[in-house]
Amino acid sequence: MNSAALSSPSLALNPGTLQLGGPLGWVDVSDPECTLLKAFAHSSNQRITTDVMLDLVGKAANDLGKRALEVQIVRLRKKLQLAGAPAPTIKSIRGTGYQLCIPVQIAHSSF
Repeated sequence: MNSAALSSPSLALNPGTLQLGGPLGWVDVSDPECTLLKAFAHSSNQRITTDVMLDLVGKAANDLGKRALEVQIVRLRKKLQLAGAPAPTIKSIRGTGYQLCIPVQIAHSSF
């Protein structure tokens, strides 16, 4: 992890309420976005391959599924920034997948 990521504001994901919180407030996330953020937070180097991401969100591993995943990533980037994350939030790793560039903590609900 680079020094920018270490000094950046921390974000918190609450899977129970499907909300992402940060310095600028709380933002609603969809269930697939929540699933992706949890997977990023628990993965080594916060990287996930495209195939794994497609499987996580229930998309086919074809061009249509990959384009739908790209749209989801664009929306998730916007939501991360709305919560207060500095850019870049998620970077594309050509031919491999994506990497989360900011720390996200998973909040555990007591429901």
